[in-house]
Amino acid sequence: MNPNEFSSPQSTPVSTPDSRESNRLETPIRFLKGVGPKRATFLERIGIKTVEDLFYHLPRTYQDLTEICPITKLTETDLQLVCGTVDKVRFRRLRGRRSMVEVLVSDESDSLLAVWFNQPYMRDKFSPEDKVLLSGKPTHDKGQWKMTNPQIQELVEEENSPRSAHPILPVYPLTEGLTTPAMHRAVKYALQTYSHDFREILPTSFLESNHLVSIPEAFHTVHFPLKMSDADASRYRIVFEEFLLIQLALLLRRGSTKQFRTAPQLQNSPKIDTRIRRLFEFEFTDSQNKVIQDICADLAAGYPMSRLLQGDVGSGKTAVAVYALLLSVAHQYQAVLMAPTEILALQHWNTLQNYLLNSRVRPLLLTGSLSSSQRQDALKSIQAGDIDLVIGTQAVIQKDVTFNRLGLVVIDEQHKFGVQQRASFRTAGNDPHYLVMSATPIPRTLCMTLFGDLDISTIDHSPPGRKKVKTFLIESTKEQSCWEFVRRKIQEGRQAYVVCPLIGNSNGPSINPPVTEETSDQGSNVLDMYNQLQQNDLSDMSIGLLHGRMDDHEKTNTMKDFRSGAIQVLVCTTVIEVGVDIPNASIMLIHNACSFGLSQLHQLRGRVGRGSHTGHCFLFPGTDNTDSIERLEVLTHTGDGFAIAEADFEMRGSGDILGTRQHGVANLRAGNLLRDQKILLHARKCAQNLLENDPSLKTPAFQHLRQAVLKRYGHVMQLADLG
Repeated sequence: MNPNEFSSPQSTPVSTPDSRESNRLETPIRFLKGVGPKRATFLERIGIKTVEDLFYHLPRTYQDLTEICPITKLTETDLQLVCGTVDKVRFRRLRGRRSMVEVLVSDESDSLLAVWFNQPYMRDKFSPEDKVLLSGKPTHDKGQWKMTNPQIQELVEEENSPRSAHPILPVYPLTEGLTTPAMHRAVKYALQTYSHDFREILPTSFLESNHLVSIPEAFHTVHFPLKMSDADASRYRIVFEEFLLIQLALLLRRGSTKQFRTAPQLQNSPKIDTRIRRLFEFEFTDSQNKVIQDICADLAAGYPMSRLLQGDVGSGKTAVAVYALLLSVAHQYQAVLMAPTEILALQHWNTLQNYLLNSRVRPLLLTGSLSSSQRQDALKSIQAGDIDLVIGTQAVIQKDVTFNRLGLVVIDEQHKFGVQQRASFRTAGNDPHYLVMSATPIPRTLCMTLFGDLDISTIDHSPPGRKKVKTFLIESTKEQSCWEFVRRKIQEGRQAYVVCPLIGNSNGPSINPPVTEETSDQGSNVLDMYNQLQQNDLSDMSIGLLHGRMDDHEKTNTMKDFRSGAIQVLVCTTVIEVGVDIPNASIMLIHNACSFGLSQLHQLRGRVGRGSHTGHCFLFPGTDNTDSIERLEVLTHTGDGFAIAEADFEMRGSGDILGTRQHGVANLRAGNLLRDQKILLHARKCAQNLLENDPSLKTPAFQHLRQAVLKRYGHVMQLADLG
């Protein structure tokens, strides 16, 4: 494959015989018949800006009109579907502020009373003679069938009976201002006018061998199926194509890197290995040694390594990364370790300072807090080759940073950076090797999408002696005894973290993730908690404050005082989530724990129990919600970060699990990584088979597929500069 054959659509526009027609799908939604500017505003709220977006707004479920039950044949307790006409609508005030909306609905056999309590807005949803579907569990009392709080769906005129041309009706995710009938009409107009503009990008032989319907048929049928099996097959086809494009883009990026880019060949040897290992005061575990072998093989291969190193809290990822950095330096190449925050960069700097006490390696710390003159001196030293190893934040990828002979880049907390940031160092000259680390174990499906262009190594065993952190859920009635325990431990010489999700009620947005009204009580922000502990609970203790809005100098001094023991209790936000290593800090209290994801809580508690003392983590839920509390109980039962990540993924999906900034890689329009794992595996296998037989997709039969990959991911995945 020619390195220049894959080019981004931004640099070389894709020209196809039917590109003019296909652009019609990008017609703004306001120009679709029956939509107009006002309704377009509502549609845009749910991400529908073009006609194509409307097609990809797939139904969340369906109403099967063939299962409609006549009112006279209803049975109690079973979930059933009724279709009828609205006869009367009545609103009643009850005692206090309570209210009730009653709607009498009748069919040819009988009538049913639908009732909604404390939902006064429901009266505005009905008018006499409306055709509606009601779904719920009916009861029979005093000769009258009744449904309490049923699900409702208004029907358009031609869809008011099981004999309709569309016996299965789509139910869409909506927003205020949009109705189901309006959405039905919009989709119908779009299908009538634009469905033929969808180009089939897969050859017939491929569709047949993989039992897939064509894309025009899929969009018609997924929105208005004649039977549920057709709807399922159509949705499978649409999601499959979306996943196939992602997998091809990731594999093309990965394959092109190995085929057409060169990097320094950094061979390991027994002599170099001995020199590096003697800098560590411990023996590497078998799991660490296996990962080191993988990394050394990549560094010696002559093409840029692109490897993800993942492992649980305290598994020894940093030590493995330092080994790789020193291997690069041993060959007289510069190396870089980039962290997402200055606190983490400083932590790495301190760790490396200890490792390099008996070494001639010349390190440099490069962060945004350097003065102008300090930064200029640092840049000159880096460019001149007087620095071997640079530790820093995103300051190391600014345009004015030029490396003399860059061999390896290690990026810590990979999910804090995007795909494009990962490749920023390539502008500095020859391609370096890349090792990216994640302390958050990553579910398998996310590995195949967000990090599918990387080889993956996993440290699956922690170093011997690493203690499990004891984790407890604290009920409100037991908070005082918890604080008494904390006081005793501090008096014994231990230190504690008190973590809150917010900085202050008056200081704007929350720290990741957002906190709801349910959990945003006074104790959930660090400023209130800091004042409370100083004045009441721990008034005789030395208490420090740390959050993201402090300047870098304040953060550095605070962490220095906490590390030295001058601060006994550190009240903080999630800025201490990763990398912070204070062996004497054995206690952590997390307020409003329900506002965090499980993986994030696991990372937070990984800051304690890092020394000789048993770690204790106390979770204050901040809510009485049973589901939320059950979710937190996972942490009290296991310390396995991989099991926790999978549980978090199953409970919350992929959106919040990593806080990813992948610049469009994970922006799925139809697929769901949790629900559609089977489809993803199918697409991954097909992508691998296609590229094994046709590495550049040059076969004429796959030209449309190739162009679709470039249009969707050419710029995002930087396929242009990967050849």
